[in-house]
Amino acid sequence: MTTNKKIIYIPLLDEGTEVIRPTYGELITDNIFRVLPTSGYNPEDEDWEFPPGSLVICEVEEWEGKQILIARQIMSKPVFEIDGKNFSTLEEFYDEVEKQLIPDFGGFGRNLDAFNDILSGGFGTPFSGFILVWHASNISREQLGYPETVRQLELRLMKKNLPSSSRAKFESKIFSARQLQGPTIFDTLIEIIGEHPEVELKLL
Repeated sequence: MTTNKKIIYIPLLDEGTEVIRPTYGELITDNIFRVLPTSGYNPEDEDWEFPPGSLVICEVEEWEGKQILIARQIMSKPVFEIDGKNFSTLEEFYDEVEKQLIPDFGGFGRNLDAFNDILSGGFGTPFSGFILVWHASNISREQLGYPETVRQLELRLMKKNLPSSSRAKFESKIFSARQLQGPTIFDTLIEIIGEHPEVELKLL
């Protein structure tokens, strides 16, 4: 993903008066930044309130006649990031989810129900919720559009021992998708995420 850096200011501790140190912050979304170290950063020389690597909320404040971004609060929710440039199919989307959201969990069922479970927490993700940043979401909207939707539906249709009622349902959905009607894979993923109010989705 493309790194968007901005100068932010970090309050220093134990200085006797308010002192702030300029450094770069990696913009995650909105006013949330990941603190990056200065070239000469030394924690023994300066005690930063938010050390490098912290996820912070910055506020625009006036300082010596200038409008600057000052880190004022640590992020209470963890932030997970996925990048639409890293996948073009639903299977590759699952790869990205596994890599970015649950790298230490040992995999998951790689289907929509399993993805829903990940969002609920307890599968390597917190029960209390998190922020999900979807970079290059416009690319995903296109890549996970109707052609990929038709492909996924056709894969479901090819399963053995599929009941006739289910077969008719999938055939109807395939017909609609080929007419560019109905929800796409991208739409379905957004809907699933939206069913979890504890998960804050940021489409970038």
